Amino acid sequence: MKNFFLAYTTYHILLSYAIALEKKHDDNMLVICEDTNNVKMFVDTLQQIYSSANIKVHYLTATRNRNNIAAYLIKKNNLKRLRQLIQSDSDIDSFFYTCEWKVYTTYASYLLNQQKKEPAFFYIDDGAGTYMQQEKKLVTKSFIEKLGDKIAYGSWHRPFERQGSLNQNSILCSIFPEFLPNFYSSQNKLQISATSLSTEIDRTKFKKIFSGLFNGAIPDVLIALDDASRCTESYLSSIKLAISKATKNANCKIAIKRHPADADNNSLLKRLQMLGNFEDLPIYIPIELYYLYFGESLKVIVGGFSTAILTACWLVPHAKVISTFDSQSLESIDNSRLLLKVFKSLDVEINCID
Repeated sequence: MKNFFLAYTTYHILLSYAIALEKKHDDNMLVICEDTNNVKMFVDTLQQIYSSANIKVHYLTATRNRNNIAAYLIKKNNLKRLRQLIQSDSDIDSFFYTCEWKVYTTYASYLLNQQKKEPAFFYIDDGAGTYMQQEKKLVTKSFIEKLGDKIAYGSWHRPFERQGSLNQNSILCSIFPEFLPNFYSSQNKLQISATSLSTEIDRTKFKKIFSGLFNGAIPDVLIALDDASRCTESYLSSIKLAISKATKNANCKIAIKRHPADADNNSLLKRLQMLGNFEDLPIYIPIELYYLYFGESLKVIVGGFSTAILTACWLVPHAKVISTFDSQSLESIDNSRLLLKVFKSLDVEINCID
């Protein structure tokens, strides 16, 4: 069997590995749509600690921080590269993909639909956003923009009304399929298990990789911070109270993973001092790798209103998970009440700051 994965974010990549580990006797190919240094370091780690996944990885060139003309030319070259990868081998049996509104996904799907044998199609969920989907959500471009896309790329590049509708009879892959919006009820689903991520991991290699990054005491509490714009004094006070209530131990060991946007934010670091002594974790490593590395030691995980809460419940089910956010930011997120309902169903403690 030949499986083709197309991923954009570290979340998509991790889920692709979770699925591939269940199919480790197949030929698995993963195409990653952003070849940034942080993504490459993340994937290199996964390749070392999950060598049994049997994944061949290929990268497309990133278009971030490029002007429109340069980005368009890069995308055209990436599309050519994508076609070569798909057509370089015999027919692909299964296509696992994300982000149906992006040109790489629609093109790969178009090519695979031309095969003599149509593959099975699997849509991988997009994290918190999928759980807050409305039935019709993704049509955001005007008629002129849609026409421009067809001229620039081809008639195969077309918008879709909601996630999971690119291909008929596609199977929706999710870490918590039972909590997806009701309009997915008639669609076939595949639950992505976290079991293989724990059982297939090479702990010796994992420890060796992290030994140069983390030399502190293994934490009891892991905090996945929101970006600094939301890290108000009341937000940080709420986190401190959550830690105190959940652990009942003033000497608990704390590790903080700041948001990637805050790598050089020294003022935020000063504000974090109110939490006491803590380990400031390398910022470029996705939070999920810390969940896997610290594993059984974690008693409490504190996060905001994001996918990091979902993956905490998925990867560290024994830990107490707390979601802290302010009511104003909650109101600014479309359909936030849907995700809040999911959190409550997963027994996440909710701390809403007025």
